[in-house]
Amino acid sequence: MKNELPVDKNCHIINNMNIYRKIFAILLFLGMSALVFSAPNLNLKASQNEYFENAEARGLNASKNGIYPVKLTVTINVNDQTVYIKIYRAEAPEGPYSLIIDYMQPNEEYFDLYDIESMQPGQKYYYKAVLGKQSLKKAAPENVSNVACGWGAVKK
Repeated sequence: MKNELPVDKNCHIINNMNIYRKIFAILLFLGMSALVFSAPNLNLKASQNEYFENAEARGLNASKNGIYPVKLTVTINVNDQTVYIKIYRAEAPEGPYSLIIDYMQPNEEYFDLYDIESMQPGQKYYYKAVLGKQSLKKAAPENVSNVACGWGAVKK
């Protein structure tokens, strides 16, 4: 029994390693393209605490109404820390939304200090995050987060 090399219909020797390399290169290209062109997964959370523990130790003061600010956290599925994120707030889920934070980094805590003195106990606020420098009205839907509901914690 002879060890014969595989050949195609034109009698060219088929090199299986070249085929595997080509398949790998195509799969790698498709995978990288999916990462580059996929929409970021932008997720916003707002605190819903009844009381705020160790607020003063963290440098936070309650308003004249005894309310601590809402803690906001934005997470995103990219490793780029130069991402530009804006935060908007409303008193109803459907809006209207006002810009309260013009720039923040993802995966860090921020506190809604905008107009904290007017916050009332039990008042819910609704937040949206926008990826990029465009406004909420002009941003593509894939660059806008979920609506996050939060309220200020009451001073004990």
